[in-house]
Amino acid sequence: NGTAVANRDVTIAVADRPQATRTDGDGRFTVTYRPRTLQTNATSVEVAYVPQNESAYLGSNASSSVDVQQVQPTLKVREHTEQTSFGEPAGAIVDVTVDGQPVDGVPVVADVADHRLGRATTNKEGAVGVDGPLPAAVPAGDQELRVAVPLQDRAIAAADERVPTTVDETETALNIT
Repeated sequence: NGTAVANRDVTIAVADRPQATRTDGDGRFTVTYRPRTLQTNATSVEVAYVPQNESAYLGSNASSSVDVQQVQPTLKVREHTEQTSFGEPAGAIVDVTVDGQPVDGVPVVADVADHRLGRATTNKEGAVGVDGPLPAAVPAGDQELRVAVPLQDRAIAAADERVPTTVDETETALNIT
């Protein structure tokens, strides 16, 4: 009805990412929005007030203009599978940062010899474990385990890191009856 939601703890969703904040006496607030997967050609972002279920207030939304500047993330492989074989787990624990700050909500994939092992999303500390069973098509011998942020034309640029892994040959058992 035009009355400010003053001096209240509220949730504001920017591009569907909820953030808790507090309004001032005039109902104004400040939130910092750090885009991750927003497209680089985006010119606006949706901002919404998300009231709690028991609130007397209704939700509301508006758009805010943005200028997305793409940044290069840094991937650091903290741990990785050094030796594996067909059907065994292979993968890594990875930290994703931008200018030393952790980045949450970013997809990370893991591959060996161009065969996808898995996909996962970074947590609030910018960390993620991504792994999966090694496919039979991966050749035995020295290989590279590649972890990557697979984004294209987004606020966070694509990046990858490679670490060595050894794939052991797996004996085949053949029984004929």
